[in-house]
Amino acid sequence: MVPFFHHSYPAGTGPGRSSGPTSLSPNLWRWSGGGILLGVSILLHGLMLALPTAPTPVPPAEPVILEPFSHSPEASSPPEDPIQVVRLPGQSSPAGTPSGRSSPGATPVPPPLPRRPQPTVASPPVTISPPPALPLDTPAPSPAPERASDADVVPASEPASEPVPTPPGLIYNNQVQPLTTDTHDFLTWYNDQDWNGFDLVPLPNTKELAVLEVPYPGEVCLTRPAAPGRLEVILTSDGQLHRAPRLLATTGYDDLDAAALACAAEQSYTEAANPNWPNPTVYWLPITVQYQGPTDCPPNPGSTPP
Repeated sequence: MVPFFHHSYPAGTGPGRSSGPTSLSPNLWRWSGGGILLGVSILLHGLMLALPTAPTPVPPAEPVILEPFSHSPEASSPPEDPIQVVRLPGQSSPAGTPSGRSSPGATPVPPPLPRRPQPTVASPPVTISPPPALPLDTPAPSPAPERASDADVVPASEPASEPVPTPPGLIYNNQVQPLTTDTHDFLTWYNDQDWNGFDLVPLPNTKELAVLEVPYPGEVCLTRPAAPGRLEVILTSDGQLHRAPRLLATTGYDDLDAAALACAAEQSYTEAANPNWPNPTVYWLPITVQYQGPTDCPPNPGSTPP
């Protein structure tokens, strides 16, 4: 339906009346208004189509769950066949007939008869005889060992006892010197000594004291015999020791020298007293070692007891 627009005309004019060369007819005005509306409608539709539209949300796809394959006996087993066909060995299906099924008009073929096994002739077993045994010489019985008499029995030797270790003091020190008893040698030695430590200088006595014997009852063999030794002894006027004895010549063994010094410190010297002189007197004291040790010493040079 085309809309109707009411239009007023000026006086003296109206539809169907011409007011001049520019006057329009009523039909022209009617169609011109409908075209304008149609154009406006098309323009509005175009604008509506040109507007951006919101994207339509796509629903998420449902996850596909893969189930584990299960062997179904029903699916794997073939359908039961109501007709059971027994197939004989060596018999093939006739042409045009599916395997496992017999045609309705086919005549069953009888099965072939089993063959009778032919008897086999067994060969006699081969017997291998062992070679004849050679005669063995029977050894004569050995006579029983004679029982040894008690006189022939040798007693077992007892294990040798280990030697007693040698103490360090009984090892030869190789410091032995030859000794002289000359008066000149004594006075020479006396003049070489330092007597400054005494209140009264000791006087020399060229006479030696009696020999001091030192026993050795040890269990160790001496590699060499002990040599004669010498001590220094200083006595007071009444025959007492002014100071401890001093070693002048070694016996060759440190332990024997120590034993000689101990014996000299305990010995009495009353026979050597000199009451007429207030000064102390110095003497030489010779020493010897009395060997009382083992006698079965090895025959080494110098091992013989003195």
